[in-house]
Amino acid sequence: MIILFIGSSLLVVMSIRKHGRLFQKAIVLPMSALLSLGILAGCSSSTELQDAIASAEELEEVVGEKDEMIEQLTIEVKELQEQMEDMESGVRDEIEAELKEKYEDEISELSELITENEKSLKKKNEKISELEGEINALQKEIEKASSTASSTNTTSSNDSCGPGTVKINSASETELQAIYQIGPERAAQIVSLRPFSSYSDMKRISGIGDKHAQAIEDQGIICFD
Repeated sequence: MIILFIGSSLLVVMSIRKHGRLFQKAIVLPMSALLSLGILAGCSSSTELQDAIASAEELEEVVGEKDEMIEQLTIEVKELQEQMEDMESGVRDEIEAELKEKYEDEISELSELITENEKSLKKKNEKISELEGEINALQKEIEKASSTASSTNTTSSNDSCGPGTVKINSASETELQAIYQIGPERAAQIVSLRPFSSYSDMKRISGIGDKHAQAIEDQGIICFD
């Protein structure tokens, strides 16, 4: 009886060393314990003991087969996961390639349109800068012309004599000869007798009487300014 008990205990230890999984321990340990109890209780024959040992060995084989099945299933699951990852990556790459091929022409056309618009915008900006320069130049010319006109108007306002008149008190002898009955000699006299204030004042000139003075007045080109 003691020898059989020792043998049963050894079977339990060997089973634990051979099968490390919790499921296997849960099955083998109770069976081995029952076998030991049966032996201690005094099994009636060695045949029953052999049957019990055979049942335990069969159970161990079943557990081993299940363990192999689990390992095989684990490998298959891992392979399926890798296949799914490969398929996902392949599908993504395929979709990207299809989209790129489908919209490649449109993207190219849009890029060319953007480039053309940028060139057109650059030309327009250059034209705007050129026009601004021309406007600034015109404004300067306008300001200059306005300044000149203002100066001319000021000069004209300060000059009370109209165009085509002879300023008797400042004209040259040649200019004075444009007056009626005034020749070189009388022009020289005018220069020496200046200033004159009226047509009647011209009668101071030699040979100019009332009649000649009236004729000069009628001519109307003398300015006494």
